[in-house]
Amino acid sequence: PFFLTLHTNNPHHPYNSGEIEGLPHSDDPKVRHRLLVRHTMEMFTNFYRELKASGLAESTLVIAYGDHGEAFGEHEGNYIHSRELYWENLHVPVLILHPQRLGLPARIHQLGTLVDVPVTILDIMGLPLGDRDGMSLLFDAPDRLVFSSTDWGPGQVALRDHQYSYILSRTGRELLFDRVADPMERTNLVTTLPEVAERFRARLVGGH
Repeated sequence: PFFLTLHTNNPHHPYNSGEIEGLPHSDDPKVRHRLLVRHTMEMFTNFYRELKASGLAESTLVIAYGDHGEAFGEHEGNYIHSRELYWENLHVPVLILHPQRLGLPARIHQLGTLVDVPVTILDIMGLPLGDRDGMSLLFDAPDRLVFSSTDWGPGQVALRDHQYSYILSRTGRELLFDRVADPMERTNLVTTLPEVAERFRARLVGGH
């Protein structure tokens, strides 16, 4: 048995794509970021191809994920990843590669966080979960709430469920988005759906 962790910061700011042989430079940071993400995925694909060729893929669980999203001005003043808690800051790819897939669908729609990754690994491997934060992504919890926070910039906390995103800033700014109807989180519904905003606010402020 073996456990291997690989980490790359290739797509990290300032997205120096021109420093990697074979990748062009661009004056557009979003283009450079995409080039570096594609390059990283090509390396990952080659790694998994070699794993399959060696026969190890038949008895190995591989999980690939990002540690944070990346913003390029989708919302005013929102760049890189640590200032705001919009969807582009938080959404990350997670790939679960396993020979039997354990009955998992091609796409898991369960709302999750990176805290869930260690628990999911233990669950897939059939090991005791113990007293850990997070939830295995093999479970289905449609009513789950996910908490996020940032101490940088204005300081924010957020709650998300399967439909809504609610963001509360230290300055008192409140944002509520319906991700089903508005996946890019453009329309603030705090005044339109005050009862929904109050429900989230009560959970964050009251701790219920």
